[in-house]
Formats: sequence, structure tokens, C-alpha cells
Amino acid sequence: MIDLLWTLVVSLFAGAGDVDIVSADEDVNSDAGAGSSVTLIDTYPIEEELFVQGLEIDDNGRVLLSTGLYGDSRIGYLDVDKGTFDEVDRLDSEYFGEGVTVTPSGVMQLTWKEETLFVRDVESLEVVDTMSYEDEGWGLAYDEHADGVWMSDGSNTIKLRDLDTFDVLDEIETEYENINELEFVDGFLYANIWLSYDLIKIDVSQGEVVEVYDLEEIVYSIDMDEDELAQMDTLNGIAHIEDDEFYLAGKNYPYLYRVKIE
Repeated sequence: MIDLLWTLVVSLFAGAGDVDIVSADEDVNSDAGAGSSVTLIDTYPIEEELFVQGLEIDDNGRVLLSTGLYGDSRIGYLDVDKGTFDEVDRLDSEYFGEGVTVTPSGVMQLTWKEETLFVRDVESLEVVDTMSYEDEGWGLAYDEHADGVWMSDGSNTIKLRDLDTFDVLDEIETEYENINELEFVDGFLYANIWLSYDLIKIDVSQGEVVEVYDLEEIVYSIDMDEDELAQMDTLNGIAHIEDDEFYLAGKNYPYLYRVKIE
């Protein structure tokens, strides 16, 4: 999924007054449903532009990250404290990398239009298998309850796929188009909506969207210069840390956000 640079960001905020930097003890809340909110805990600079397509914390506590673009689709680990990306592998130039998730079968990485899933060793990230699928690949999230993976394709539908065959087992249809990066936590799917600040929460047992979080205030709650604003594409990337805390990322975003979602 190739995104054009989101120039609206710059025009929207041109001429706006300074925004105070928010520290961990200066909570910024983003309204969602009644009694729901997103609170900013901390932010972490990222030293290079990363076209983030997948974000997840692996079983060793490392921040696994995959990027897209033809000729620059990479997978590796983000050092949150240093803001550096440790590239482990790079896809061949004919592949556009997409979402990534950790499963008992290995680390699974989607491709956009190439209909190829890469299965990687969880420690080395070496490719150990490939599988084919129909449709575009966007987001991916392992569901330990169903022992399968949820996959988005940019439409309003999310499909549950078998770990061994990648066949479709079930699907959820929502009222939201452009469903992108996914994260599964305690029976709920959290999903970015492409080209928006919305994060939706889906109850997979009911097949319904139960919350919609507007993250725009969170994104712009820190001071960024014109160059940083200009490089930013769309919000994309959510990784569960613990309890109700998550990391949020975006394509070419200069910061990683740690938030509390209630």
C-alpha cells in the first residue's frame, strides 16, 4: 500500500501556536466513547525515517518492526531508548513489506500485492517458509484464543486465517473501510484506519466495533519542527506492552508514542 506524503499535516498546522511538550506526568487525553480515553505516557524520538507497516513486541520484549516500500522493505528491532532501528533482513525489491505478528509457528510478515506471506524464525528472523494468499496484505495479528491470525486487506473486512495453511476460517465485516495495522489483546482487535487518526476497537466475539479513539490530539501534543511535520505520512502501528499500555507509531513518524488506552 503506497502512501503519498500526507501534505495536509503541514497545511493544517501551519500558523498554529506552539504545542507544549508533554512529559509522562503531563497527561494528554483523547476522547473516545463514554468513559474511554487515550492518555499519553511518554514519547521516544526515532532517528531515521521508517515507513512503518507492522509493530509488535516479541516474547523477549523486543520491539519488532517491519517497513514497506519497494526496495526498502525491512524487518528488525527498534531500540526505544536509543531511537535506532536494527535491521535484520530486507525483502527483495519486488516485494512491498506489510504487517507482522509473532505466532507459535514463527514471525509472520505480509506483503502488499505480491500475495506472499513470509514465515520467519522467531529468534533469527530468517525466512523458514512462505505461503500464498489472495487479496492485498495490510495488517496482521495473532489471536491466541482462535489460534489463528487476523488479516486486513484495506477494506472493511478482517479475515481469520489458519496458522498452518493460511486458509480463511472466519471474517468480520465492519462499517470502517481502510482497516490497516492490527493488534489483538484479550478478545479485542485494535486497528488503525488508513489516512485517519482513528483507532478502532473490535470485539471479535460479537464482530462489532465497540470503541473509536481519535488520536490526533495525542500525535500533535509534542513540539515538532516543519521538517518533522513534512516527513510524516499516516498513523500506522500499534503494539501491546502490558495491561492497557501500548506503543503507537506512524509511517515516517519522528516519534514513538507510549499511551494508555481505556
